[in-house]
Amino acid sequence: MRKLYSSSSSYRLLLAGILSVLIGSANAQIKIGTNGATIAPSSLLELESANQGLLLPRMADTVAINALNPPNGMLIYLTKTPAVGLYVRKVTGWEFLTGSLGGNGNFSSLTVSGAVTAGSFSGPLTGNATSATTALTATNSLNSAVTNDVSTTAVTYPTFVTMSPGNSALRTSNTNLSYVPGTGVLTALGFSGPLTGNVTGTATRAIDAVNSANSAISNNITANALHYPTFVSGTTGNLPHQTSSPNLTFNPNTGILSATTFNGNLTGNSTTATNATTTTITDDIISTAVTYPTFVTNTSGNWGQRTAGTRLSFVPATGILTASGFTSTVPTGTAPFVVASSSTVANLTSTNTVNTGITNDLGTNSAVYPTFVNGTTGFLDQRVSNSRLSFIPLTGQLSATSYTGLWNGSVIAGQYGGTGVNNLGRTITLGGNLTTFGANNITLRTTGLTDVTLPTGGTLVAALSASGTVAFNATPAGQTSDGLSTITVNGAVDGDVVSIGVPFATMAAGGTYVAWVSAPNTVSIRFSNTTAGPLTPSAVFNVKVFK
Repeated sequence: MRKLYSSSSSYRLLLAGILSVLIGSANAQIKIGTNGATIAPSSLLELESANQGLLLPRMADTVAINALNPPNGMLIYLTKTPAVGLYVRKVTGWEFLTGSLGGNGNFSSLTVSGAVTAGSFSGPLTGNATSATTALTATNSLNSAVTNDVSTTAVTYPTFVTMSPGNSALRTSNTNLSYVPGTGVLTALGFSGPLTGNVTGTATRAIDAVNSANSAISNNITANALHYPTFVSGTTGNLPHQTSSPNLTFNPNTGILSATTFNGNLTGNSTTATNATTTTITDDIISTAVTYPTFVTNTSGNWGQRTAGTRLSFVPATGILTASGFTSTVPTGTAPFVVASSSTVANLTSTNTVNTGITNDLGTNSAVYPTFVNGTTGFLDQRVSNSRLSFIPLTGQLSATSYTGLWNGSVIAGQYGGTGVNNLGRTITLGGNLTTFGANNITLRTTGLTDVTLPTGGTLVAALSASGTVAFNATPAGQTSDGLSTITVNGAVDGDVVSIGVPFATMAAGGTYVAWVSAPNTVSIRFSNTTAGPLTPSAVFNVKVFK
């Protein structure tokens, strides 16, 4: 094959020959090199050689050729480092085809379809890189540009690698590890190792955590739903927090801690507790419903409290304790069962009582039965004698089948079941035609041990007696004052004659006293100061009202 030299005349001759061939035939093909008779049908120009190649134009830069407005598809070879290599012209500029950058390339843009290897990158890098100091998006990078984001409310996913040194692909754990920048909440299925900060999960300081040395506590007294206190299964180390579900619950709003049972001593308030050292007692005197006192089945130890149902009940509002029966065995000298009541206690039986509440009863018109005992000392059963000894409170009538002993009082008339005579054998003899004064019945009695003989003439007058202390205000000389109190005399009416008994010391002080019936059953006393100075008398006065 003939060699062509690089003189300009030779180039011109070669180009002229090629052009003449092309002009002569539109379908002409040119082959240079060996096997000139064989050419690929689709080629316009084919070069073939076993030891020679195509040498493209070589240039240090593209400044001069760019001034000539090179068309797309032109090939050149740059010789200046660091951009040594083969380039093709495209619409966007010269595109690197192959070669070695050999240093820091400086391009307005560089687009490749395969991997690009460089010692380092300077400036932003878009795409994937094995290592890059600054990258907008890169799967493997030593350093990445970080933006402070506290506003995003969507869930994001922290990245991690599968090895500790070297370059490894960044990964996420999907829903196993997520983060919300707007709230700062990091969510994970679990934590291993100490963690400082507030989290939902496992942490040394956590809102709620399975294994935590310290937990942030919030004061909550408003939540009205049931919560479940947590506990651990050991005394040391990091242990998972557990709850007992409905076996142990707490309501922050009411402060009620509920458990199916308590073991050991419990101090404080509890709805139900089998073993409690102290129980808070509330003074309740207003509940009108029936309640049931509690008791235990032994005298020592911890025992369940019980009630006897309707056999023992209590009404706080009335103070009434009701039982089917009472019994009390009390040693001599100690206080037995005591019953005090302001009203009649129905169906109450007690074997031993020191004191019994007594009610003044003047209204009952049916027979009641006085009680007695069969000994003089000790606690004895109270008994009644049924119809042999009875009493009517309304009339004051005491009835007995017989009486033995001295009468100390009025003779019982025949119409009241008595004999009409004194049991001592004393008699009262009427000496003549005596008459009685007044409308009331007259009861004759003697107080001595001898018979009494009334005079043969005159009038037998009935008198009503009473006494009482009466005081007076300071009374100036020459003036009068009425007593500050009165004396009750049952049966006294307006106009009855009244006499008054004045103590000697009171009379000696000076002054005079008069008495009169000022109202039914009422006697008043008036004091007249006849001395030269003021007096303030006070004494016990005896009065008699004559009927």
